[in-house]
Amino acid sequence: MRSRSKNNADSNVRAKLRKYTNVRVLQKNLVYVIGLSPELVLDKQDNENLKSSDYFGQYGKLKKIVVNKNYVYKPKGSAGPSYGAYVTYSSPREASLAILGIEQLEVDNRLLRASFGTTKY
Repeated sequence: MRSRSKNNADSNVRAKLRKYTNVRVLQKNLVYVIGLSPELVLDKQDNENLKSSDYFGQYGKLKKIVVNKNYVYKPKGSAGPSYGAYVTYSSPREASLAILGIEQLEVDNRLLRASFGTTKY
C-alpha cells in the first residue's frame, strides 16, 4: 500500500513540474547579444577578442562567453549574417552596465542588440 501512495505522489509531482517545462527564468548576470559579425566571432581562439576591454570585458569581470555559431541571423537591411552570444558577468550590476553600453551600438556595420538572458527550466 505504501508503494502505491508513493507512486501517486511521484506522478503528482511530475504532473506539476510538467507545466513548468517551458518556463524561462531571467538571469540578471547573463547578457544575450545579437548582431555580432562573423569576423568578430569566427576562427577566434576561445573568444579572447570578445573578452578584451575593447568589447565585453570593459563592463566588468567575465565568467563565460558562449557564441551560438549554429544559428546565423540574417536581419533585413543589415551588412550580412550575424551571430548571437551569451555573456555571463560576475554580478547583475555589470550585466546591466553591459546592456546599457551595448544596446543599439554599431560594430562592423551591424547594430548590436542586448538584453538579459534567460535559462529554461
